[in-house]
Amino acid sequence: MNKLIIQASFFDCLDRPIFVKNREGVYIHCNDNFCNFVGQPKNNILGHTVYNIAPYELAHKYELADNALIESTKAQIYSSSVKTKAHFRKRVVFNKSVIYDSEGRVCGIIGIVSEVSHNVSQHNIATKKLTTRELEVLHFLIKGESVKSIALDMRISPHTAGGHMKSIYTKLDVHSKNEALYKALSLA
Repeated sequence: MNKLIIQASFFDCLDRPIFVKNREGVYIHCNDNFCNFVGQPKNNILGHTVYNIAPYELAHKYELADNALIESTKAQIYSSSVKTKAHFRKRVVFNKSVIYDSEGRVCGIIGIVSEVSHNVSQHNIATKKLTTRELEVLHFLIKGESVKSIALDMRISPHTAGGHMKSIYTKLDVHSKNEALYKALSLA
């Protein structure tokens, strides 16, 4: 199974707060937008858990969601409050997915934080364009799966999976898997 490897510097180019945690819930990467959003420098985030940067009741909710994500391995989207750098709570949407190691085991979580007002309009645009099946294919792409493994996971032919990918490229106005991933992450 071919896995997609994304360099950490890629996340720094995106305009949304992004974080990566290991399986134990320890932050192993975050972009500058995430640091700015939560009002903490990277050295107060990396190597720590959510309990070090969020109030207990929010941290507990995030931990429960992370555990459910790791258990199910299905992409997760949910709305919650966060404590921002201005020390007030803001309503956001978390879009999270698991990350796999080279042997196919879940090794962590990647997440994007979107403010509700921005997310609603962008998410509606994206979901109106893509069918449910295309969104499933896109989810597998984000997890780093190849067309062949997507076909196996979805129990469809590689030709059908390729057709879904072509449709995704057309609807998102992109020309490659990396462009599709970037667009999906920026719309998430």
